[in-house]
Parts: sequence; C-alpha cells; structure tokens
Amino acid sequence: DALKGEFPDCTVNSFTTLATVKSKERGLYRALAELSGQPREALSPTLHLTSDLGLSSLQLVELRALIEDKLGHAVEGEAISANAHLSDLLALLEADPSARALA
Repeated sequence: DALKGEFPDCTVNSFTTLATVKSKERGLYRALAELSGQPREALSPTLHLTSDLGLSSLQLVELRALIEDKLGHAVEGEAISANAHLSDLLALLEADPSARALA
C-alpha cells in the first residue's frame, strides 16, 4: 500500500511488477552492503562494483550466486563483471519482472 501511494496511476499488474522490482532492489542493496562492508545508505547506482565498492572476483561470484538463488534471476555471461556498476545490476533485475523477490 505504501508504494500505491507513491504511484497512484499504476494498474494492478504494473503495481505488482513495481513492488517486485522494489523488493529485489532492496535485497540487492542489502547484499551489496554486506559483501562490501559499506553502509546501505552509502550505495548509489553510479558506484563501480570493484573500484568503488572494493568487491573481489570471489565476491562478484558470490553476488552472482545470490542474484540467481535468492532473486531467482538467471545471470548471463559477463553481466556481473569487474567493469560493472550498481546501475547495471539494477537494470538486470528490472529486465525480468517475473523473477522472485529476495526473501
């Protein structure tokens, strides 16, 4: 209901999709805060996964597994690479609204 107040023109289907995307986004931010040791509030879409957040190649693999296992979203090829930004991950999650939200 909180999201409905923010987006009053949403249809039931678009509202459900928006709520799912928002839930996945929150889950992604939580995971990145945990993996990087950065406060969640300090994370922004412009941050680079390795140079700004300091994620190692092993942590990128862990992030990929989390997105696949917890969010139910298949990650293709180099979608999560040393050159990726947080905005790339957000776009990845938005591309498949049927993927389940992070529990």
